Amino acid sequence: MALTPRLEMRQAQSLTLTPQLMQSIRLLQLSHLELNAFVEAELLRNPLLESAEPENNSDRDADQGPTGNEDFAEDLVQHGEHLDAAGDIATSMDTEVDNVFPEQVGQDSVREATHAPAIRGHQSEDAPDIEQYVASGTTLAEHLAAQTNLIFSHPADRIIARSLIDNLDEAGYLCADCQQLAEQLGTEIEDVEAVLEAAQTCEPAGVFARNVTECLALQLREKDRLDPMMQGLLDNLGLLANHELPKLMKLVGCTADDLADMLAELKRLDPKPGLRFDGAPAQ
Repeated sequence: MALTPRLEMRQAQSLTLTPQLMQSIRLLQLSHLELNAFVEAELLRNPLLESAEPENNSDRDADQGPTGNEDFAEDLVQHGEHLDAAGDIATSMDTEVDNVFPEQVGQDSVREATHAPAIRGHQSEDAPDIEQYVASGTTLAEHLAAQTNLIFSHPADRIIARSLIDNLDEAGYLCADCQQLAEQLGTEIEDVEAVLEAAQTCEPAGVFARNVTECLALQLREKDRLDPMMQGLLDNLGLLANHELPKLMKLVGCTADDLADMLAELKRLDPKPGLRFDGAPAQ
C-alpha cells in the first residue's frame, strides 16, 4: 500500500477564548460595586473613553437608593462623622459608676481589685460561633461579656471590659472616651487603652472601634490585609466620596486597578458589625 500526500477539507466547530470573550466572562462575574469600580478604573486609564449619562428616572432612583463606590464611601464617611461626635454625647451623659456596677463597686474598685487574686475561668480553645449566638437570641453585650471573661482573668481588667461593653452602641462602636472611662473607674487611661486593645480582638471583628476607619481596619487586620496602601485608602475615604480619584490614588500610591480591587474588598466588610445581633444597644 503506497502512501501518497493528499489534501482533505473538514468542517469542525471549536470555541476560542479571545481576549474580548475572556473580558466579557470576567465582567459577568462582577458584582454591581466591582463593575462600577472597573468602569471608573478604565475611564481613568483611557482618556478617550466617556461615561454615558444614565436615563433620568427619579422615581426609580428613589426606590433603589444610592449605589456605586462614591455612595458607599459617603455612607462610611457620614457614619464616621457621627461616631466622631460620640465623645461629645458621652460627655453630656450623667452616668455614674454606681449605676453601671453593683453597689459594692465604687470608683476606686479598679485600684482595689489590682491587689485581689486573679480569677481564672474555663479557657476554651474554640472560637465563639457568632451564628449560633445570633440564632439563640444572645445580645451583643452577652456575647462580648462571654469572650472578655475568657480574655481577662484579673478582676480589674474585667471591670474595665464591662464598662467598655456598656458604652457600645447598637452597631458595636465605643461611644465613650477612654479618658472619661478612666476617670469614672478611678484608674489610669493606659489601663483602659490596654484592655480596649485586647477587647478589639473579640468577634465579630470590628467591635469596640471608635470610628468607621478603625472598624474596617480591625476587620482587615484579622484577614491579614491591612497593608500600608489599604490603610492609606481608609485614611482618605473623604476623597473617594468627593470623586477626587486622581488625588486619592496619588496619596495612597496605587494604580486604578489597585483602587478598584481595594474598594471591592472594602465592600465585603461590615461597617456595623454589632447589628448582626438583636439590634439593641449593649447595656
